[in-house]
Parts: sequence; C-alpha cells; structure tokens
Amino acid sequence: MCLACVGLQRLASANYGWVVIVERVVYDADLAWELAEAAKPHLSAVERNDVFMAIGAGDTFAAIRRLFSWIAIRGIPVRLDLVESCTTWLHAYAGHEDERYLRGLIENFLIPLPFSEHTLSA
Repeated sequence: MCLACVGLQRLASANYGWVVIVERVVYDADLAWELAEAAKPHLSAVERNDVFMAIGAGDTFAAIRRLFSWIAIRGIPVRLDLVESCTTWLHAYAGHEDERYLRGLIENFLIPLPFSEHTLSA
C-alpha cells in the first residue's frame, strides 16, 4: 500500500478548475529494505533478523522506526537520496503519534554520506 498517497486528493474548485498535486511516492517496504541494506553492516545478527522479519511480515512502520533509531544512535551514514526518501515518506504520517520523534531523528541525526562518496563517477 502506498501510504505516501494518503491524504492527497484531487482538489476541485469552480474558480480554478482541477489542481494536480505531484509528489514522489515512497513505498513503505521499499524504504524499509533500503534502510536495512544501509544499516546492515552495523547491526548484529539478532538486530538484522528482527528488522528483516518485521519487513517480511509487513510491519514496515515498526521496522523503519527501529532502523531510524539505530541509524541515528550509531551515526550510520546513509545516501542523501535515502535521507530525502525518509523525509518524503514521513509526510504520509502527518499527525501520527510518532511523527515528531521520527522527524527529529531525520532532521538531526540521519547523516548523509559525503557528496564525493555517493556521486557517480564519470
């Protein structure tokens, strides 16, 4: 299910016609797997199994929450595009009881890799 689409609606207005909202869609499972891959070298076998089982069972929100915490606590660097995906993904959870906590982790602790480490070589 695409939770980034929750709350996005086509808006109709007699004065303005149709308004189209375009936003990059971030799927929960895709983000969870990408975060798990980034964090994998820094996690114990038990932690990896825990997060992989949560993702496999469809509990992607819990897996992403755990991964955010582990990445923040351990200072695990992630790609800039992945940090941006995390921010986009969180928009779907506006008003959720964990939104403020997760937003704080993203804004204050998710550290993008230095530019030179994730750019494409010529």
